[in-house]
Amino acid sequence: MYRAWAAADVQATLAMLTAVTIAERPAAGGSGKRELYICGGGARNAHLMALLQQQLPAQQVASTQALGVDPDWMEAMAFAWLAWRFEQRLAGNLPSVTGAKGERILGALLPSLIRSRRMTRSRRWCWRGVVDDEARTFQTSW
Repeated sequence: MYRAWAAADVQATLAMLTAVTIAERPAAGGSGKRELYICGGGARNAHLMALLQQQLPAQQVASTQALGVDPDWMEAMAFAWLAWRFEQRLAGNLPSVTGAKGERILGALLPSLIRSRRMTRSRRWCWRGVVDDEARTFQTSW
């Protein structure tokens, strides 16, 4: 039968699950890296950072701020890098990480028509990105 769990217990469980899941990746890779840099909101979560350090005692766990990169900028920087790779016609994936069968140029630039009071007919660009090797795509809405 269902029993109500205390909110603190649920939060503690999710925090530990997050820390263990993140910590498993460097350990499984056997990369021998001594640092793990965290970005996004988790980098400002002192409890999560302490749990990560506890799970990875042989590594230094720090925010990307230690590298001079604001943790909130990492996602934007990653998408800028992917856009640059697409523009240069260079692969944007790493098969050893993604499990893809090979390197792929990710994304496409497609023209679309936008009608407005000021522009009766104007070419604008929308972004479409390749999700995997089978070229299934997603399209963002602008």
